[in-house]
Amino acid sequence: SDVPTDSTPIPQGATDILFHNHLWDGIGCRKFIGDLFRLVGNHIGLSDSAETHKIQWGQEIKNLSPPVVDSLKLDVSTLGTEFDDKCTEYTSALVANYKSRGMKFRP
Repeated sequence: SDVPTDSTPIPQGATDILFHNHLWDGIGCRKFIGDLFRLVGNHIGLSDSAETHKIQWGQEIKNLSPPVVDSLKLDVSTLGTEFDDKCTEYTSALVANYKSRGMKFRP
């Protein structure tokens, strides 16, 4: 929110949370966002003098699960055309899904 300091209360109804989940692994993102929402929920209704837990920023990547392909240490170039074909099939399905909702989408 556009506030002058990190201790300025955010105006009611003026909060947007944007996170780019395509840059994260699935479970790590869900865990982090869940932690963030629980922390926010714990602050609701507290007085300004109440002691609150703080998230230590800068170490977020330690909480992410590694991508499966990285965990398996696969050389994607050795997977042959089947891997590429499945990637194309998957992205084509995404494009079809977005287009069916009337959204302009170009992969």
